[in-house]
Amino acid sequence: MIGIIILNYKTWEKTIACISSINNTYLQQKQIVVVDNASPNESYERLQSEYATAHDVTIIKTESNKGFASGNNFGFDYLIHTYPDIEEIIITNNDVIFCPDSIQKLVTSFSLFPDVVMTAPSIYDPQGHRTNKPWKKEPSIKQILGFKNINECLYEWDEIKEDMPVYMVSGCCFAVNAQKFEKIGRLDEKTFLYNEEHIISHIIKENGLSIIFCPDANVIHEHGITTGKSNIFVDKEYSKSSLYFLYKYKGVNKFMIYLISLFYRLRIILKLCLRKYTGKYPLIPSLVEISEYRRKLLQTT
Repeated sequence: MIGIIILNYKTWEKTIACISSINNTYLQQKQIVVVDNASPNESYERLQSEYATAHDVTIIKTESNKGFASGNNFGFDYLIHTYPDIEEIIITNNDVIFCPDSIQKLVTSFSLFPDVVMTAPSIYDPQGHRTNKPWKKEPSIKQILGFKNINECLYEWDEIKEDMPVYMVSGCCFAVNAQKFEKIGRLDEKTFLYNEEHIISHIIKENGLSIIFCPDANVIHEHGITTGKSNIFVDKEYSKSSLYFLYKYKGVNKFMIYLISLFYRLRIILKLCLRKYTGKYPLIPSLVEISEYRRKLLQTT
């Protein structure tokens, strides 16, 4: 039996579609736990009603929305304590559709190497274009900040012939060995959104474990369905999680963190002036929040 965690925030219809794709493509024993991340709408009630009689789907709810990592860890803890015999757990966004055999291939790939803690599929957008190339290596600080092209960190598709170890994969959908994942601390909950892939990949490498990319396991991902793709909220949260990753995991000193925080705030102002944003998010509170986050980060870590 495998476990599957689906994180839901507001978009309960997407969660139902995701579960349907799982049920249609994976017929073996499984336990699905849907974590409603304190949605401010009727998501929890809708999902509870939809799966009231399902023996393999459980709907649970967090008391507050503490972000992507916290919500998935909440589901992970539920699964390993409720079903201690589960060895592999798939963690997926709710806007993912699983293609035939994708889950089986992700699970099977754990047997290829003894040090595998994570496996990940090929990701396609709804138009059928392959996206999210796997990474060869950890990006430099210049690449993280956008001052240097990241292409040298990525594999080209023609370099990938079969299941193979990679440095980093997309966080929208992946499978983990439950025991090894718990041993390395699961997902770092000090980020709310973004950079989870950078952090967990860094941790996996530091622990001498590996990530396997499975090119024949295919999923479809509708990116940005909950957050949107271009708004101040997205850039604010990306700025905060990047500051955390750079300071805690890349060893960037306090003075450079101050400069990088200033850079992120100026970039938001510039994008606003150039009308790059959609949606209405407050500018000044967002800039202040980044500044306050940087101050607290340097004081508490």
